[in-house]
Amino acid sequence: MTVITKPFEQQEAKKEIQELTELIVKEFSTYTPYQRYFLFGDNEIIKHKGQLTKEQITELIKDNKAFTSCLLRYLRARDFKVEKAHQLLKGTLQWLEEFKPYKLRSTQMSSDTDSLSGKIYVHGFDKWNRPLVRMNPSKQKDFNSELQIKTTVYALQSAINRMEDPNLGQLSWFVDFEGFQMKHSPSLSVCKSVIDILLNHFVERLGYCIVVNAPKAFHWLWSLLSPFIPSVTKEKVKICWSSDKEEQLKFLKQFIDLKYVDKKFCDESEFEFNHEEIWNEDEELDNKRVEKLKKFGVVFE
Repeated sequence: MTVITKPFEQQEAKKEIQELTELIVKEFSTYTPYQRYFLFGDNEIIKHKGQLTKEQITELIKDNKAFTSCLLRYLRARDFKVEKAHQLLKGTLQWLEEFKPYKLRSTQMSSDTDSLSGKIYVHGFDKWNRPLVRMNPSKQKDFNSELQIKTTVYALQSAINRMEDPNLGQLSWFVDFEGFQMKHSPSLSVCKSVIDILLNHFVERLGYCIVVNAPKAFHWLWSLLSPFIPSVTKEKVKICWSSDKEEQLKFLKQFIDLKYVDKKFCDESEFEFNHEEIWNEDEELDNKRVEKLKKFGVVFE
């Protein structure tokens, strides 16, 4: 698995990590079990229901790689400004309890029309072993704004569910615009909501966003959305403007192993979207995730 925590970065940011840790420790008693899981990963500290002293908390989270990696992601997103990183992290912790993404299950999502059509789902990995969130915008069938956002968040959670450690990994997007027309476009408010969630609550998660078959309409959509996207994120967006299949395959080979490339791009691949197979895998992973979280006191009712 690709680990985004860099040893030299961790050493250089030692002071900032310590300062942010102290802020988190002060607020520890206010966190819900899932907020603790988000911060600390599979750590015994999540199970503690009574009051803990500052010293006890510090000892329990000592050498916790998941926690350090989480802090680094938020520090990196705010140029290592501790207070700004703290506010960003607090916003995510609040969002986790308001949106409750951990409660989204494959059994809820698999029967909606976008899931059935293959508009968005998770399958395979890029060349850096990052899970691939695959999107086919032309297969947009349902224009319910709330459902569109939930489906996207579930896909992100599903990708993280495939990581060895939820706090140490990144994911990549593979977007195929084949057949896309303006009628398939989500509303601008949905686009902005999704971008806000990606930037503020899935912080530093993006490996690459790989785009093929981008239509003319994409230029218009990109011009509308790009002002809301930081330059460092825009650099991770890789677009193949060619409609030639050989050029597209050459482009995709840079980022994805052939076994994860759709069969229509490559005869060597056997992969084609199969709703039952995809969602059966998600259900199996969901069940394992839910059972683990229940042991840590996370409530799903």
